[in-house]
This record gives sequence, structure tokens and C-alpha cells, in this order.
Amino acid sequence: LLRHQAAAFDLRVSKGVYQRGYEALRVSAIVEGPEEVTAPWLWSWKSPFKHHWQKKTLHTHVTSVVGQGKQIVLGGHNISLKLPPAGAGVKGLLFSDPCFTSRGGFHCPNGERMQILDRLTKLLNLLLGSDEFHFWVILGDNFYDMHGDVSSEFFGRLSSKVKAKPLLTVIGNHDLWLGGGPPGVPFDELGYGFMQFYGQDTWAATAAGPYNFSAKPGTTHLADATNFMFGTQIGNLAFFGYSGAHSWEETHPHVAEFCSFVGGAPSVHAIVILGHWNVANLGCKPGMDTPTMYRRMRQIPGCTQKLIVYFMGHEHCNKVTESTNGGPLGAVGFMVGGAGMFGNGCSQLGATVLISAPDAPGGSNLAVEHIPLAEDASYGKDPSAYSDGFDEVFDCLRKHGFAGCRARHALSYRAISQESCVAPLPLPKPTTTHTTHTTHTTHTTHT
Repeated sequence: LLRHQAAAFDLRVSKGVYQRGYEALRVSAIVEGPEEVTAPWLWSWKSPFKHHWQKKTLHTHVTSVVGQGKQIVLGGHNISLKLPPAGAGVKGLLFSDPCFTSRGGFHCPNGERMQILDRLTKLLNLLLGSDEFHFWVILGDNFYDMHGDVSSEFFGRLSSKVKAKPLLTVIGNHDLWLGGGPPGVPFDELGYGFMQFYGQDTWAATAAGPYNFSAKPGTTHLADATNFMFGTQIGNLAFFGYSGAHSWEETHPHVAEFCSFVGGAPSVHAIVILGHWNVANLGCKPGMDTPTMYRRMRQIPGCTQKLIVYFMGHEHCNKVTESTNGGPLGAVGFMVGGAGMFGNGCSQLGATVLISAPDAPGGSNLAVEHIPLAEDASYGKDPSAYSDGFDEVFDCLRKHGFAGCRARHALSYRAISQESCVAPLPLPKPTTTHTTHTTHTTHTTHT
């Protein structure tokens, strides 16, 4: 956390919805308690969190960034806000369903074994802290956190450079109901803590406030759908994020307007749908899972003439889920949910990179490349089935950046050409010796 005198604040930056213009960013500061965070503007909203996570206070304001960026002083700290030009190629890091501890109220099986907290924050600080990456994405079930303390612990390990990059996030079933689905229990946060903590610029925002608090607190009513919906642009990509727990009737008008915007935006090459659910279960409304949203949007005027891809979590695996031609050149659907939880046939840690390439051979295109870091085919039952390459991968990324390591450590989910496809070295098997309190791990280094 950034510190100002005795108060600590947590920075959040999100991309403004497209109606505000390309240059808009929502900047938020979150504090524990009522402390004030100084800023070069009057905060358009300052209030203790409403309904849930109420020991936190949200400050938020929409500003604009033009040209080479904007330097601000927030809480006594220098913060650099930057945006790539509209239409430019961009690169982002995506993951979903991250967990590193069971203290949030839900069991996290791989938190300690795969060292999720330490490794995921180190990876973000390295990659998002560099000029190579422009944005990052978390696709729901964010840390399985009922009270907000676990989420703050994670963000407290991130540098201000990381948190100054636009974060895009959508809500998952465990962000609404701790147990993972309705009807839930009386202390479920129903999205209220999530929407204030992550500071997204959504279609709920009005002159009166950044979010819609009109749903009935103390009941099982979810926070309004617009609190979790946004459409925005970064570089030559347009992003549509939404809640699968709300209905198509609530969502469709915003989809239609977004597609109209995209269709009239020559600087947008591709649409990226950000959802959580891969199937309509555990609180997802019928027809609101991410693959179905992809099929809906492909038929809507304005979106029909653009390349569309989609990313999701919910199932705790990292893989391609849909390709128009059965291979990486036609891949359009991606699951990025392997970040600490057991999945259906998966027990993984990895992160996925989305790269837009406006100057690709044959015309503007997208690449999606996955970085596998650890996996356990036995779900913790057999140490010999565990593979872990984090140290080797991280050392390469530290020395050479992602572009310099992709040929050795990344897997092509979607490729621009057959020649550009990459496959990673196998993750090494650690040699593990158990003592009463300590696990010693030695990795075999590839040459």
C-alpha cells in the first residue's frame, strides 16, 4: 500500500467507459477507515463502503490522460498515468479465479503449495511494472474473499506502477455468494464489496455517484447489473465486461449500444468479451455464460464486422475452449481460471498474455500466449506428479521480458501465423524433501 503520513491507501485505475472518450480513466483510492487521500482534484465521490466491507472508504474521480501521459501526486506519492494511443498495438496479462489462502472463507487447495501470493504478485510487479504491458484483467472469483482483508493483502504487495495500469475485472459467482451460488447466506456480499473495491468505471455511474446502491441491502438481492458492466477501448481493442448473474434483458441494451460504438470506431480492430462463467450454472442466468454471449454479440450490428474473442474463468483450468478451425490460427475462446483452485482435470498456476498486432502479416490480428508456471496432476496426493517451473520462467522474464522468453516458456493459444507458434519447455519436476515444518525444493534447469 502507498503511505501518506499515518494512512495507507490502495490505488486503483480503470479505463473509462467509451461514452466518456478514449482519454478517460477512473482513479480510485481505498483506505481503511475515514482517512483523506490528497489529490490534484476534488474527489467526485468519497464515502465509506456501503452495505459490505464497510471499514473501507472509497475515493474516486474520473480524469483524462492525453499525449504521453499524466503525472499526478496522490497522497503525497508521484503516480504516472499512461494510455497507449487509440488504434495502437497493446499487450495485457489475464488470469481468473485466483486464490492464495483459505482465510477469505473458502478453501484454497494450492495457495501454499504453488506459493500463489508470492508468485502472482512478483509476476505482476515484473511484467505490469514494465513498459511492455498496458493493462491487466481478473475474470472473477477474485481471491474468494468474504470480508475484503485477503483482497487488500494481495493488492498491498503490488507496486504503484502495476496499480497505475488499467485493471479490467468482472464479477464471478464467489464474489456474489461465498458458497458459490444462490440462494446463499445472510452475510453474502452480493457484489457490493467487489464493485467498490475494484473501482471499475461502469454504466452504473451517474453525477450522483459511481455505483448504483438501490438494491435492498440485508436481503439476497444482488447489486444492480450496471455495476458490473462496461465497454471501453485500450489501443486497438474494445472490451465488453458483464455479469452472468444478471439477465439478458438487463444486459442487451448496453450490448447493442456498445456494438454500435465499435462498428463506428475505425481504431478498433477486435472485440474482447470478458466474462466469468463458462456454463450457465451456479448463479449464472440462462444464456449469460461467456460462450453464449460471444454467439449473441456476433449477431449484433456493429460487432458483426469485427474479430471477436472471449476470455472466462469459473472452471479452474487454462486452455483454449473454442477455435473456428480447430487450431491456434482460429482460436477465439479461452479459459484462464487456473490460479490456485482445483479444476475439472486441472490443478494449475499460469497466466495468459493477450497481444494485439496491428501490423501483422495479412492484416491486424491477435495472439494469445499462455505461461504455464506449475501443475499437479495428482491434486496434492503424489509429490512426484507435481511440476514447477516458476523460478526458471521468472528469471528469464526478469532478464529478457516476455517478448524475449515467449519462444522458450509460452504456449500459443492463438497465433498470428503458423511460423509464430511457440510451445514451452516441459515444467521441471522438483526434488522435494519433507521435514516437519519445511519443504526443500530443487529444480532441474533446462539448457
